[in-house]
Amino acid sequence: MTINEKIMLCAVRAADGGARLLLDVTRGEGEDKRRETLCVFAARLGYVPVCGTVSPDTYAEFVHEASVCEAVTLGLRLLSYSGVSRARLIEKMRVRGVSAATAREAADLLASEGYLDETESALAAMRGDLAKLWGDKRILQDLAAKGYRGAALEGVKEMLRGENAAKRCAKLIKKRHMELPQEEEDIARFAAVLMRYGYTVREIKQALEEIAEF
Repeated sequence: MTINEKIMLCAVRAADGGARLLLDVTRGEGEDKRRETLCVFAARLGYVPVCGTVSPDTYAEFVHEASVCEAVTLGLRLLSYSGVSRARLIEKMRVRGVSAATAREAADLLASEGYLDETESALAAMRGDLAKLWGDKRILQDLAAKGYRGAALEGVKEMLRGENAAKRCAKLIKKRHMELPQEEEDIARFAAVLMRYGYTVREIKQALEEIAEF
């Protein structure tokens, strides 16, 4: 946009049942005239624009709102595939060309509207890791790597406290057909494998005791 460029709002059309507005804008004059249609959320704009000359500041507002609208639409599409953390959603939008500030604003809007529930997404990811028979430590590391923080991780920790990690470890040993250690040096290697799955030494000992009972 150049200084003193003539900007006109030519038409305002409702879309998506009135939830969005399509703003037909022209910039410049004569052969240099450029046309564009900006899609914005009606509720965020807070008013119905009046056709006519538009100031640079108002046009900048339209452009910003259109970028947020586009980012939210992208975010909804990404969330339809699978639940993600706020950080990972922002990262995915950034990879697709959305600016950092706009991606953050869009993520906050999606969260406020209930589309992005970090705690529920984290719990779903936790259930997937439990199905892999991972230990609590590895599960929490996995979720942290996926961008889950704060309340979402606390919700996962609370759920994990109700799980029996030793029994899960015993199931893993049986599933992998791991040969139980007989010698001292075998014990260390055996434990090292299970610790990579996120189990503590205490949980491993309890798992071995449980297996020995059967």
